[in-house]
Amino acid sequence: MPDDTNAQSAEFAAKALDAFQEHAQPGPAPDHRKDAEHAAGLVGDLLIDLMHYADRRGLDFDETLLAARLFYADETATAQDTAVQHARALAGAVQRLNEATAPWESWPGLSDPQSVHAVLDELTAAIGGLGPVLSQLSDYLRNKAGEDRQPGERAEAAYATAFHLQAARGSVADLAEVLDSARCLADGLTTAKPGPDPPHPGPVGLAARDFPAGLDELLGRADPDPPPAPGSPQGPHRGPRP
Repeated sequence: MPDDTNAQSAEFAAKALDAFQEHAQPGPAPDHRKDAEHAAGLVGDLLIDLMHYADRRGLDFDETLLAARLFYADETATAQDTAVQHARALAGAVQRLNEATAPWESWPGLSDPQSVHAVLDELTAAIGGLGPVLSQLSDYLRNKAGEDRQPGERAEAAYATAFHLQAARGSVADLAEVLDSARCLADGLTTAKPGPDPPHPGPVGLAARDFPAGLDELLGRADPDPPPAPGSPQGPHRGPRP
């Protein structure tokens, strides 16, 4: 949140302390805006009175204070703090998703079309938005390697890793397109139990075909994945707090 907005919030609190001091400590008193020790005592007294107020109104003061701490952390977070928070949230979300889908490892598994579509929607949006993050991490490693006054193996490893991070953007984009293609196809597929993969043809089967056969076929390699359909994943958007 902009500093001017936080400064305005601090001034609102100062005016609330003015009113509290006028009623709780009538008579001459230090200016809490200039006397830090007096301000600390005044804030403490106000919190105690707020606890009594919460008791009489049947409010959960601790829960309210916890919510206030979370709002405060959000309003004072830097871009770096926010990035760390979202990375932790992403890791937690992936873990919870894996835990939720664990019971579906055997047939019929995830078979509800609406659920499949919703999961693919969210995964496509999340994966599609990782590209800029990888670029930022790549730039960081390159910059740090360039600042190293004694370049050596560590700097070379940093440059190499930065290159791979940047190259991974292409893989992320490919994965997002594959997920989007799966999302588009999911509604038209049935939930019939799939049969086993067709066996790889032996020498007799290959001999009955037109030659030359491809190297992948001769070696029994899996066919390459089909090219993904183009998609346009959109990342999540969170509006400003009123």
